[in-house]
Amino acid sequence: MKFFFPLLLTFATLSVNAAFSIKKGPVSGGGGGGLASPNLVNKDKFVAAITVLEQEIAKENGEEPPPPLDESKFFFGMARTEATLTVEQIKMGLYLVEAGELTLVNGVSQDVYDAGVSPRDTIVSVAIDGGSDGVGRFDEQTKEMDIEGTANVIRGAIQYATEQKVDAVLFELNRLMKMGYADQ
Repeated sequence: MKFFFPLLLTFATLSVNAAFSIKKGPVSGGGGGGLASPNLVNKDKFVAAITVLEQEIAKENGEEPPPPLDESKFFFGMARTEATLTVEQIKMGLYLVEAGELTLVNGVSQDVYDAGVSPRDTIVSVAIDGGSDGVGRFDEQTKEMDIEGTANVIRGAIQYATEQKVDAVLFELNRLMKMGYADQ
């Protein structure tokens, strides 16, 4: 498991734009209308990554590792959320970790947490609408990308936003939630 601490990305003052929503748009195959597919990672990979992370954290703390998340005991839901971050407030802290096949958010500052980005979320895309000329766009996928790739996309977004004098960087996140207990 790789921890990524040199990239101290702190995105204070997040505003959650669309918690647990999907984008409206045309359905593939024509016809117009309908809902576009949400940008979601593979659920099995997500469950496995969180299990790896929880077990590694327990080991580092000298605790007994928790049992793996078991879909025969719980059922899980996945959600898509967006957070708009300002570049000026990058110094608060966002820590990433590579766990299994996904890069997860491992830690956040209190401001970032209060704004809606949680540990164990995974970043699936980073976008910036328009540049100083109102025309350009930065839009990169990080879905199921390794930690180095994810960090490079985030650095690129920060550089683009700074050069274009744009304050808002949009992060699209996935979140895994235990929804309840499965019937035994």
